[in-house]
Amino acid sequence: MSEDKSELYGTDGADVLARWDRGDIIHTIEMGGLGPGYEQCIQIVAMEILRICLQEDYDAESWDNKDNWAKDRDQIEKLAHPRIDQLGLSGAQWGAGLSLGTGFYMRSPSDLLSQVDGDRRIMASRGFPKEAGAGGSLSPPPVNAEGP
Repeated sequence: MSEDKSELYGTDGADVLARWDRGDIIHTIEMGGLGPGYEQCIQIVAMEILRICLQEDYDAESWDNKDNWAKDRDQIEKLAHPRIDQLGLSGAQWGAGLSLGTGFYMRSPSDLLSQVDGDRRIMASRGFPKEAGAGGSLSPPPVNAEGP
């Protein structure tokens, strides 16, 4: 019998992003494996890409066509970079964030998480890491007016 994990993981990408924006913990996938700061940058990129995908309402089914994917990917990159440039990302971090963000856009969180080994499933929050003693988040605030 299949267990419904939507309450735990979120019902869809919009639910995951809303949890992220509130500062709640989300269930996600480790993409970098090189430490918490490196990984946090990937998770920030993924959530900003997910935000763009939701705002632009891309037809993800059309991404099987490489020309459609290239056109939308280029637009995503153009829209994302002003939001994330201050992170000083490597190309690998950008690619991992793009993959994860579009994954959350195209699939339910429980489906996406079920596709990876359990040791790659992690929890993240936009409020991590925090500056010692300051209580402030190093994560950039969401760009849209509807965020926290």
